Amino acid sequence: NAQTLASMQALTPAQLVAMVETNYGKAIEWVETVPDDQLSANKTFAQMTMPASELLANIGVLHANHHLYEAALRVAF
Repeated sequence: NAQTLASMQALTPAQLVAMVETNYGKAIEWVETVPDDQLSANKTFAQMTMPASELLANIGVLHANHHLYEAALRVAF
């Protein structure tokens, strides 16, 4: 993580936004290929059972957003 963060410190905000957009785009393209029956199937992660689609939303979106906000706080303070 430290090495990855160090390589990103020199990037401009526009470059960081482009990187996030690219990565989310790739994730969205992958999710679109997953069959509906797999997305609706219940999966267990960290002792929680939920449809795979909710699990993807929690891990892929909410968790990533947490890191974005956390990074913004480090810059602001």
